[in-house]
Amino acid sequence: MILDHNGNTLSRLQPSEAKPAGTTMRAVGNDAAFMVEQSGGRGSTASSGVQVNHRTALTYSAIYRGVSVIANTISRLPCVVYRIEDGQEIADRTHPAWYLLRHRPNTEMTALTFFQTLFAHVILWGNGFAFIRRDEAGRPAELWPLLPSNVVLRRTSDGTLYYSVVIGDTSTANTQYETINLPVENVLHFKNLGFDGLTGYDVVGLGRDSIGLGLAGEQFASRYFDNSATPSLAVQIPGRLTDKQYGRLKASWNECREGLLSAHKPLLVENDGKVETLSNSARESQLTESREFDLKSAANWTGSPVHKIGGEGRTAFASLEEENQAFRDESIEFHACSAEAELEVKLLTEPQIRTGTHSISFRREELVRSNLKMRTEHSKTALGGAPWKTRNEVRHEWKLAPVPGGDTFIDPLNMAPEGSEDQTQTERAIGEIVRTIGGYAIDEAEQNPKRFARWLELFEKRNRPLARVALPEALADDVLEAVRAALDEVYSTATREEFSQSVRDCIERLQAELPAGFNGV
Repeated sequence: MILDHNGNTLSRLQPSEAKPAGTTMRAVGNDAAFMVEQSGGRGSTASSGVQVNHRTALTYSAIYRGVSVIANTISRLPCVVYRIEDGQEIADRTHPAWYLLRHRPNTEMTALTFFQTLFAHVILWGNGFAFIRRDEAGRPAELWPLLPSNVVLRRTSDGTLYYSVVIGDTSTANTQYETINLPVENVLHFKNLGFDGLTGYDVVGLGRDSIGLGLAGEQFASRYFDNSATPSLAVQIPGRLTDKQYGRLKASWNECREGLLSAHKPLLVENDGKVETLSNSARESQLTESREFDLKSAANWTGSPVHKIGGEGRTAFASLEEENQAFRDESIEFHACSAEAELEVKLLTEPQIRTGTHSISFRREELVRSNLKMRTEHSKTALGGAPWKTRNEVRHEWKLAPVPGGDTFIDPLNMAPEGSEDQTQTERAIGEIVRTIGGYAIDEAEQNPKRFARWLELFEKRNRPLARVALPEALADDVLEAVRAALDEVYSTATREEFSQSVRDCIERLQAELPAGFNGV
């Protein structure tokens, strides 16, 4: 369903056979995009003789993979509206665009599908369009993708830009096409590389010969293997064949030559016939090499690294990790930045933009989510030494519930400011350690009480690194032993019904008593 800016329902957009009316108006950019039929019924012929349009281009596996790997990667990044307060970005869930970009841009698709569709359009057409339906107050209410083949950016005689969108029903022969003119502020327009700053290049149009060559290569390979993957042959027979002899020869030929199941069957030749080879093998025909070259060509047109679309060979970097980082920097970052700029201009108010109180961005950290070991080391580094994250911030990254006292930093003794009192620092560090370990103990008691004994067995091993970051080793071990002894007692004496509350009471008591108990240590 497509809605106009007044909220009226429009039919689904269809390709146009004629340009929109309005002789005083002229198109901006490549007006030929209007004449490319989305259904694949028309298109231009490549030098290889293959018909190439946006639909047939996707039947080429390398192009499909190149488009999907970029569109899928960006679309899985959460797009968030932030409110900026005191230099901090805070997710603004009350903003009208929050729900549209994060969850449901319209009634028929999720945010992931919406962005996946638009970025696929950007990679193939060079332009991705979406209609912004606004409420009576001018706030964004819905976002609807538009087919790029149905949209042309035009300029009136006085220089005003607007988007002309073709609508119509192509189910009948005598189709009457109509156009709807939308103001620039009501259309999201994601662009790829372009020539005038207003529209992007049509990638399929520019790469028609390269894509056509790849499609022709796949068709050639299909016919080659349909011919049993064997060279073309000629049969020479002296004299003239009767109709019966010719029929037997043809039947024998088809039996041993058609399809892979007939491969390597012998060809029976009568009447002193001879068989001669007329063409080369697949290797001699450079079939393998040409297909590898086609993959590199498809990677160049879509902007995806060749290893992402199934190609082989030397990579530009020493490891796959560096290669993936290059993919994020060179293939993903531009599209994300371009979309963020467009979203801010079209979905934020002018005061929000000018005063810098709001921003819209994709959360890039979803792209750099590393393996478990690297994430664990990152969390330890963030909490240790001169900590730059609180425990609850780290727990949020691991999708864990916050713990009491987890919003403060643990300051190691060896990082204390000059002139601070060692005893005060020690007591504060012990209190922070007890709060942190206590939060883990409370979580375990509430969620897995039957496994609490096993948790106690691994108590020192799990918590010693954290304690020794903030305290000298001997003191850290003594604190852990005291906490372990108190929790052991609770586990041995508390009933099942009161166990969780007993652990919580034990931690609160330790927080109050334990720092002072090590006074002078």
